[in-house]
Amino acid sequence: MEQNGNDRLTWFQRISFSSGDLAQNLIYQTISIWLLFYYNNVFGLKSDVVATMFLVVRIIDIVWDPIVGAFVDRANPRWGKYRSWLVFGGIPMAGFAMLCFWNGFSGSLLYAYITYVGMSMFYTLVS
Repeated sequence: MEQNGNDRLTWFQRISFSSGDLAQNLIYQTISIWLLFYYNNVFGLKSDVVATMFLVVRIIDIVWDPIVGAFVDRANPRWGKYRSWLVFGGIPMAGFAMLCFWNGFSGSLLYAYITYVGMSMFYTLVS
């Protein structure tokens, strides 16, 4: 197929998209790899409690993901169809990801649920 030059990305756009994707995947991989270890060994929660929490959060995602998808598809924000969600969802997502690893409320299952569910919900909004 012949390209007329209008459908090509500039290097700045390529690097910008790649940086955003890298940051999002960095948070996802950090949570996926280290959160169970952290909740068990540092935060003081038992393995079966953490496993149940992970299952509950995934079930919440089953309900939340289609709702967010439908909402984003129907909305037409001023900054573009998806850019608004990336900008305004990325900051709280990063904040919740940091709070997932904060040891201020060590052993609090409620705190672990709130931070992990919040991070997961904003991750859905951004991705």
